[in-house]
Amino acid sequence: MDGVRRLLLDEPENRNALSLTLIASLREGLAAAIADEAVRVVVIDHEGAVFCAGADLRSAGSHADAQPYIDLLRELWWCPKPVVCVVRGAVRGGGMGLVAASDILVAGEQATFGFPEVRVGAAPAMVAAVVLQRIGRGAALELFLTGEPIGPHRARELGLVTAVGDDPAPYLEALRRGGPEALAAVKRIVNERPGLEDLERLGAVTTAMLAGEEAREGIAAFFEKRPPSWSA
Repeated sequence: MDGVRRLLLDEPENRNALSLTLIASLREGLAAAIADEAVRVVVIDHEGAVFCAGADLRSAGSHADAQPYIDLLRELWWCPKPVVCVVRGAVRGGGMGLVAASDILVAGEQATFGFPEVRVGAAPAMVAAVVLQRIGRGAALELFLTGEPIGPHRARELGLVTAVGDDPAPYLEALRRGGPEALAAVKRIVNERPGLEDLERLGAVTTAMLAGEEAREGIAAFFEKRPPSWSA
């Protein structure tokens, strides 16, 4: 689909564990997608039956090894373009950070989600920063403390999964219809988690956007009953 950049977890022989090589590849692909004006939506997909087995335990351990993963989570979270994650298999540990940092998560019936860290004497510390933005305290305690995996329907009930299914195309098409600047603003506003004390600042954001070229084009297209320039 035009305007969609696909980033692939492509080390199925290693169950797509988060090796430094795989993390570097994802970061490089994400940076290229952000820089390319033709890219409207970023999709994270995977090769093999496992989406991501979590950290590569063969190389994990030092803070220096953790920093690229931390950077990747931040870059996904603040990516100005919508990020859609497609999961058709197991997601564990650090892989949960990738799906939680994405904006829309489409999970197939075979998808499972879990935090097994306590079972190897660790805690899901870094992933908690993004997972807790999507699910509540009670659900997080249940999943983090027990290490028990859940399926896609339970994950949707908790707010982790957007939709259960194998086809993200309806979301991709819908996202391509939004103005690029508007989509970036939505992501920024939601991720900043504003409160009532921010109403004046948010009002200024709305006023500035309505006066901008993108909104003028969008409003003109609406009244002229034609697609706006960014979705034509």
